[in-house]
Amino acid sequence: MTAKSRQLNVEEGRLIEVKRKKRSSYDGNDKQRIWNECLWKAYHKNLKVGAAAHMYRKKTGVWPRKLENIPHGDEWQLTAKYYLDRRKIDGSREVA
Repeated sequence: MTAKSRQLNVEEGRLIEVKRKKRSSYDGNDKQRIWNECLWKAYHKNLKVGAAAHMYRKKTGVWPRKLENIPHGDEWQLTAKYYLDRRKIDGSREVA
């Protein structure tokens, strides 16, 4: 045997089809609302944006993508409070 090969044990039995989990059945508006709720919870509990993403995934079954207020790169490590506060200009407009 080579270093990469391995021996497999084979037993008699039945094969069953494994079904994948269904994808999220939420529409775009629902997903945005849920993401905003997760960010709000992280903001008030002083958690990181990544924790909000985990809350979102637990609820919807998918990671947050193609939504407003999605961080990029290292921004996932920021607290939600710092991340959201630094995106605001004059308290009303957001940075693109």
